[in-house]
Amino acid sequence: TIESEVFRYHYPLIGIVVPQWLEFIYEQDREKVWRSIRNVLHGRQETHQIEYRVQDSRGNIHWVSDHANIVQRDASGKPIRMSGTHIDITDRKYADQQLRNSEQRLMLCQHYADIGTWELDLINHQQIMSPIGCKLLGISELSNSKWEDFLAVIHPDDLQIFIDATQAHIEYREKYDVEYR
Repeated sequence: TIESEVFRYHYPLIGIVVPQWLEFIYEQDREKVWRSIRNVLHGRQETHQIEYRVQDSRGNIHWVSDHANIVQRDASGKPIRMSGTHIDITDRKYADQQLRNSEQRLMLCQHYADIGTWELDLINHQQIMSPIGCKLLGISELSNSKWEDFLAVIHPDDLQIFIDATQAHIEYREKYDVEYR
């Protein structure tokens, strides 16, 4: 079954009772998982949807994305059956962590080297700039700054040189190397 593959236990070892299933969940995550299930059972939320860690039979930690809904109720409306899926998201969680680590290293390098970066979203005309880049240009960090906001801080004598270099880079893939005030 899928469950046995996600939890990495042989099927005969997995019972169908909730207390045994909870034992597979990493101890620090059990309460939040059980709280989510109780919220669905008591009608406080419609879907049980949560990510948590499980420990396999060898003691290795894996991440699971768990989605479940009530699929059957008794005559009085009381939930009697939930059904859902478990998806192993371990690789995605590790990739997310590696990305965060890489971004942190980049920010540290930029900070100590006093180097700023910027990016232009050509479709939406949005300017994305690193905090160091904003500091170097003397502008505030704006979450949705426009290209025009960026151009406004460039010295008028350097503006056309900057625009020409940017266009040449975009249109002809020329090396982008321009100094401006």
